[in-house]
Amino acid sequence: MSAAIASKANGVDRLIGPALLLCLPLLAAGLMLPSLHFQNLWVLNQEYSLWLATWTFWDKQHYSLFALLFGFTVVMPILKVLAGLWVFYAANTDALPARRWLHWLSTISKWSMLDVFIVAVIILALEGSLLTAASLGLGIALFAAAVVLSGWAYGRLARLALHVSNE
Repeated sequence: MSAAIASKANGVDRLIGPALLLCLPLLAAGLMLPSLHFQNLWVLNQEYSLWLATWTFWDKQHYSLFALLFGFTVVMPILKVLAGLWVFYAANTDALPARRWLHWLSTISKWSMLDVFIVAVIILALEGSLLTAASLGLGIALFAAAVVLSGWAYGRLARLALHVSNE
């Protein structure tokens, strides 16, 4: 039985696990802190976190939008990080399940910036209105940082796993 990838990592690859661990608080802060600031008629101010925006769809009974946003914004990023940590620290990469997880992580990480893109489109759309001003908050920056950092970690993890399996 082969040891976990973490035991075979050298150099910068040793940072994969800590980078993924750092992604968890970045994701939590990115979800909870204000991501969007709206000012209507230059008087009414509103702030939305990604978490609050997701649940607003539920409250407004837009269940399909809620499911889509909740899946891509909350569930998928957290599961990706946890799966990446498992692959790095615990999985036997010679076994088929770990290889499937690596393939899944690689495929799903390509959709990671979807949330940031959607928020950017919303901001652009609202900026075109004369009655509404919109800007990004710290939450979206932290969320994007978690996505970029986890993307780096997945790329390194995939290369390292390929290298380890070829030994």
